[in-house]
Amino acid sequence: MVHNRVSTTIFAVCALFALDGCITGDAPDDPSAGRPDFGSLTQDLALPPPTSVMSTAVSPNRIDIVWTPVTGDLQYYIVDVGPAPGAEVTLTSVPPDKTTWISPNLTPNTQYCWDIRTVDNSDEVSGRSPETCATTPATVETVAPTGLAATPISASRITVSWNAVAGAQVYHVFMAQGTTGSFSQIASVTTTSTTVANLQPASTYLFEVSVVTAGGESPPSAPVSAQTFKLGLEGYWNFDEVKGSVAKDSSGFMRNATLLTGTSFSTTPLPSVNLANRSTLSIPAASSTGATVTSVAPFRFAGADFSLSTWVKLGAATATDFVGIRASGCGALGWKLGQDPTNQLNIQGGGGTRSFGVSLAPGVWTAVAFTFNQAASSLTLYVSGAQVATTSYKATNSLGTTPSLTFGHVGGCVGGAAQLDELQIYSRTLSAAEISVLGAVPPPTALSVTVNNATNETLTWTAVPNADLYYVYKGTAAGNEVFFTSVPGNKTTFVGQHLTPLATNTWIVRATAGGLPFSISNEVSATTTDILPAPATVTATPLNATRISVTWSAVTGATSYKIYQSTSGGSFVQVGAVLTPITTMQVANLTTKTTYMYEVLAVDSGGNLGHLSTPVSATTP
Repeated sequence: MVHNRVSTTIFAVCALFALDGCITGDAPDDPSAGRPDFGSLTQDLALPPPTSVMSTAVSPNRIDIVWTPVTGDLQYYIVDVGPAPGAEVTLTSVPPDKTTWISPNLTPNTQYCWDIRTVDNSDEVSGRSPETCATTPATVETVAPTGLAATPISASRITVSWNAVAGAQVYHVFMAQGTTGSFSQIASVTTTSTTVANLQPASTYLFEVSVVTAGGESPPSAPVSAQTFKLGLEGYWNFDEVKGSVAKDSSGFMRNATLLTGTSFSTTPLPSVNLANRSTLSIPAASSTGATVTSVAPFRFAGADFSLSTWVKLGAATATDFVGIRASGCGALGWKLGQDPTNQLNIQGGGGTRSFGVSLAPGVWTAVAFTFNQAASSLTLYVSGAQVATTSYKATNSLGTTPSLTFGHVGGCVGGAAQLDELQIYSRTLSAAEISVLGAVPPPTALSVTVNNATNETLTWTAVPNADLYYVYKGTAAGNEVFFTSVPGNKTTFVGQHLTPLATNTWIVRATAGGLPFSISNEVSATTTDILPAPATVTATPLNATRISVTWSAVTGATSYKIYQSTSGGSFVQVGAVLTPITTMQVANLTTKTTYMYEVLAVDSGGNLGHLSTPVSATTP
């Protein structure tokens, strides 16, 4: 074991600049913060340095450095820089929650090499990370556009916009299909937005934009993605406005709904549609409440394919309409979706009344949908994404487009209170698979949990097809889980860290696809272990007048050990650390005829410190 104080020589190189940067103009994230005392650090070969350190020359005067974070009880990172590999000296420190360093005011056309070290709360410093080098360009480069956004406006069009760049001559727009496709240029424009047409329905596209100025063409912007709407979408009201008197149509047709007096957006309770769900349409019992949309032919439910999906929560077991078209004053009926004691949940229109065969329970959010196939004269009814009935039907509507499409009390008829969310209308017959996704994304299955150590547990589950994200929830007992974090849709594992030793944790996972509803997984529970036990035996043996050998028994689960020393009854301080399977260390540079005491503890894979051993003593001859 090498146990030496970190050399103060490397810090002396930066003596005049130290934490204000060895290169003129560099500064730590918070220049006013207190400076660490680098001279008090102890080298610990068991403490890992950051990995995947990368440097990028952003301009002739700036290099950005990023690295993979180190888990554990960190105090800060040390950033080292030099003109060549192996010549790095200390530049500055970075807080433990940062994994980036921006170094401005550099010299153009100059190489800079970097490495990063880790410092924990015991004032121990790791070895150096792998080096990374970058050379600043010789001339000024144009900066890439910022603020790139991609907004779907139909099943075949996406609008791409970005912030203006001073001196821009032209912007180049690049597109890739899917999430891994290659980019190709699709447009050159002088404005800061463009609409891309002729895209595929329900498909994901990536976009980048570069700009050309007198200084040349910039690198591409950071990419953004967007997914076109499904084919045939005529109206999509997600009611996420939270406040105001207009419910926006997200289909791209801008068929916005106007809220009637007394109608509002409610933020509680929300259905489990997605974690971005912000509010719902809240419709009181008064017949004059609801929301209206100027009617168009695809809303008439007459003589053409038709599909509707929405989430509903009733206030009471009272006859209530949800959506439809009817003459004012509860007049002539075009069609409506609603519930009443006689027909239960039902569709009524020119083709008669068709019951779903079930009634919605008050106070419960439920996904309701129906589809109509004109060629087959077939009406299919769904509840919670599952088909409940299919019947012959002739869709006719004697009313023109003058009566509005109404959410709530259709035509001003008397009814109960209700809430609506995620209402979508299509001018085609959705498949059973598409309806099932609108009703609820399948839950992750076979969720399991493995305890790794005192503060670390791993979750695994079976993938959900086409999942965008998995949402992980954590609790302390069954049923009290709250949102913990999210995991990309291509992952089926998650490592929960920084947990409490000997604590019970409960977990559930949900998936979302295209921002659509998701379902809950099975619940799992596990209790973290205690921190590692102390080594059963520790011995200290004098080797000569200035050296003592400390030896201890191995601890199962340990990845390293830390050794602490007390001199003549003083406080214990760490004097070394070794990686397993080593179980011995020689402490040097001691004083003759002096009594020293030693304690040893084990460190697990999560960096958790175990219990300290019983002190042992030895006296140098």
